[in-house]
Order: sequence, then structure tokens, then C-alpha cells
Amino acid sequence: MSNYSTDPNDKPIVLDGVPMLRFIYKGRAGEMPLPSGKKVILVDELMEDTNFKPLPDGQDNDDAETIREERGYHVSSYGATQGWTPNGATSIAFNKMSTKEDFHTIVTAIRELFSEKKCTFSEDLLRYFAALTSQACGASDEDIVMTAAGMMKCFFNEVGLEDISAKDIANALPSASKVRDLELKLAADCLATRILEIPAVLKALTS
Repeated sequence: MSNYSTDPNDKPIVLDGVPMLRFIYKGRAGEMPLPSGKKVILVDELMEDTNFKPLPDGQDNDDAETIREERGYHVSSYGATQGWTPNGATSIAFNKMSTKEDFHTIVTAIRELFSEKKCTFSEDLLRYFAALTSQACGASDEDIVMTAAGMMKCFFNEVGLEDISAKDIANALPSASKVRDLELKLAADCLATRILEIPAVLKALTS
């Protein structure tokens, strides 16, 4: 309930019997217990300072009071429960809020990755990228980078990240010369692994 007069001559508020009355008056949240069997509460009783929740730091001033008085409200539901929510805000379940925060964290990380103006992918991911590019038989390194950039741009546009431009993607991806270096390094790693396996293979053959 809100916008009730503090004039004691006004008609009192008649309520059904409930254990606790929670209310909003001029933007202030209030709460008072209802004595057993009491059906009528006078406005003066409702307006007692002890019934109102403390204001946040810095919000107990004239400007904040004006904002509270002018703010409208809408009904929000959580399952079978309803409550008043200030316009401009929303009520959301904790589990849904956690999911939204996770999504926000992921999207923020993607935008930061493609705003660095250089390739900042980890060495492990670059090695994985090189393993994939080595399967592109007949394709030049330039073609590989162009295809990867095109696929990324299609993906970002599809999920609503159109603000990540083609230039951002080009800056974030390894260059064609970097791809060649990665492929050579991967080949050297594979060769070294095979060489290290030779003693074990010889031992198995001679045992």
C-alpha cells in the first residue's frame, strides 16, 4: 500500500488477520506485526518510525526522498508470491540471476579477447589450432586464416555480437606467418615425441 495520508481523521485501514504486515509508503519499506485478533490499524500506528527499514547510506536526504516519492511500482511474481518492485528494476530468482551473471562473464571475456588488437590466445589453444590447420590439405595459411575469420564473424553475428568487427577478429587471430610457425613447432613436437618413444619400442622388440 502507498500514498496513504498521515491525517488521523482519515478512514482507518481495514485488514484481514495476517501475522505480519509489509508495506511501501513513499518509497520506504515498512513492516509491523499484527496483534492477534486485531482487525483495524490506524495510519498513525503504521507511520511509526520503528516500522520502517533503515535507508541505505547516503539516501537519507531531500533529493533521495523526492525520487522515492515519485517512483512508481509494478507487481512482480515469484512462484505463488507477489510483491511490489520499483519501476526500472526487476525481481529475479537467484538461480536465474546466477545464470545471467555467468553469461555476462562469458560475453565480457569474448569482447575483451577481441579488443586487444593482437593475438592473445594461449599457447595450448594455438597448438590445438595448428593441429587443425595441418589437416587442411592444399589450403594455404592465408586461406586458413581467412576461413577462420569468416566463420567467427558469422558466429558472432548469429549470437548478437555484431559489435565485434571483422578488423577485431583479424587482429585477434594468428597471422598466416604465425600459423606457419605454429605448424612447424607442432611438427617438431610430434617428431620429438616419436624419438622419445624409440627406446621403449626397441626394448619391447628385444625382450
